[in-house]
Amino acid sequence: MNQSIRPVARALMLLQALNKRPCSTLHQLHLDTRLPKPTVFRLATTLCNEGYARANDGTYSLTAKVWSLSDGYTELDRLVEVSIPITIRVTRETNWPLAVGTLDGMEVLVRHSTMPYSRLSTVRTTLEHRHGLLHSALGNVYLAYIAPAVRSALIAELLPEYGIGTTVAMFDEVVCQVSACGYGIRLPRRRGDSATIAVPILVAGELMAALSLTTFGAVLNGDSAESFVPLLLSTAAEIVMTYQNARSIDVTLP
Repeated sequence: MNQSIRPVARALMLLQALNKRPCSTLHQLHLDTRLPKPTVFRLATTLCNEGYARANDGTYSLTAKVWSLSDGYTELDRLVEVSIPITIRVTRETNWPLAVGTLDGMEVLVRHSTMPYSRLSTVRTTLEHRHGLLHSALGNVYLAYIAPAVRSALIAELLPEYGIGTTVAMFDEVVCQVSACGYGIRLPRRRGDSATIAVPILVAGELMAALSLTTFGAVLNGDSAESFVPLLLSTAAEIVMTYQNARSIDVTLP
């Protein structure tokens, strides 16, 4: 059932129309939205009263206040958003469950999981699961591909958290291993455990997120791990291309 609130939907429609050009007349907005002119006038007047638009010599334009509507939406959010339909499609085609994770504090947070779309999932979903940098595939990717200065700062913060027995050399070893093969991996420790392999999502050489595949340890083991890498790399490349295309068609607000 469509439960949209009509005035809200119409106001959003008008904001989209105002975003098309630096200045718009009432008639242009009427044509763009196909709303009656009296409705367009009332909505435009409301936006002006609230500070999101201005009226000048019979035209309407947006104000800088509209940026506040997207302050909480970051480039990472955009990348995760464009990854969702891509990873769901890949999982439906291959049945392999995927996840996209981003750094959150000193851990990697799973922002999207396709486990609900896979018959090979080990759990219902990994959405919002948090993974450490040293002992997870997603975390290992971040250690290897994040900027060296950031990595050094993270390791310094993490050493007290991990406690006695954890050394800088252990982190350095992970960085060398992942840098050499191009992926991070978490193998099962005992029979019945799951396993994960992950690759970086790089935009212009900068790490923005990591893409992982998690399934039964017997399926994803040390010998078969590399066979999953082409799928992960091609999916990551499609995410990056879609993200970059989305950025290139953004309309600059006046």
